[in-house]
Amino acid sequence: MTMPLARPAPTGGAIRSILVIQTKYIGDVVLSSALTAGLRRSFPGARIDMACERHLIDFVRDNGVADGTIGVERAKTRGSIPDRLAVRLKLLRQVRAGGYDLSIDIADSTTSQLAQWAVGAPVRVSYDPPEKRSVLGIFGRPWTHPCPRFGTGTHYVDRYLAPLTALGMDAGGLSPRLTPSPARQAEADALLAAEGLEPGGFIAVHAGARTEPRRWPPERFAAVLAEASSRYGLKVALIGGPDERELSQAVADGCGGTVLAGRLPLAALPALMSRAGLFVGNESGPMHIAAAVGVPVVGLFGLTDPAVWGPVSKRAAAIRPPMPCACVRPGVCVPDDTNKAWCVTRIGEAEVAGAIDRVLGG
Repeated sequence: MTMPLARPAPTGGAIRSILVIQTKYIGDVVLSSALTAGLRRSFPGARIDMACERHLIDFVRDNGVADGTIGVERAKTRGSIPDRLAVRLKLLRQVRAGGYDLSIDIADSTTSQLAQWAVGAPVRVSYDPPEKRSVLGIFGRPWTHPCPRFGTGTHYVDRYLAPLTALGMDAGGLSPRLTPSPARQAEADALLAAEGLEPGGFIAVHAGARTEPRRWPPERFAAVLAEASSRYGLKVALIGGPDERELSQAVADGCGGTVLAGRLPLAALPALMSRAGLFVGNESGPMHIAAAVGVPVVGLFGLTDPAVWGPVSKRAAAIRPPMPCACVRPGVCVPDDTNKAWCVTRIGEAEVAGAIDRVLGG
């Protein structure tokens, strides 16, 4: 059931410029591509900008998520008082100067709520009630169109598509999609060719994650990948950031893989992964990237619920140990913190191998 509109839904001709405020992590940005695709469908010809983490600017522009960007130094919003003021004042000036006709706040943070106040768009969509209450509430609510937090679903894609429903628009048939630019595709293809990796002929593997408790052990990755490589005639390529090279090398040493981690900018990662025949990895941003470029996905989950954060694809398997978890690290795990619970280590090698067989049709 949708919430009533505070005002009539806008017509296509009235919306020429749109701002989506999404200052969260890479996975959130990827999932938000479903929303921007819906906005393009409803408002053809309108310019869509995204306020995002500064280090994601190239990723957003070069993979078709938005036409333009406003960079936010998110870390400074939690820093010293001068840093907080400086980054927020800069953001407010930028959004105000954009002259947007429609703004949508899907970050739902104190900073994004402040930006939603400042943007001054005639049509503004925000979650109601907000996930995080702020002192801004004393001035009233910053939206013209209230939006339920998850619409009628449970996944974060449902959350990011809910603004379309709040605007009276059809959200059917939309899912996260990334479209790498020709330049990024050429950049990725050059690296693959240099390493003898053919399109469709390798498994892209991400053994990293934001925190150590969310990482499946590298020796188990190596064992499963060695068997899958032999079974399906696929090579193994370890992807990730520069800080994940050592971890990637540990996996590669055990399965004869190639380490590509840190050898391409983040903006080129979707192009590289679009050439893979399969993705296997922990629950993290690269998993969502793989699903969004149409690659079969096997995602490994711990405390995080795949019903909320699973890969969005018809050719995907999300593996998670039975819950509630029989704790593998009593006194070390934090039971209610997905970044500090080691539940993913309870997944066995046979479960991952079976999931690979399922998504590849074996």
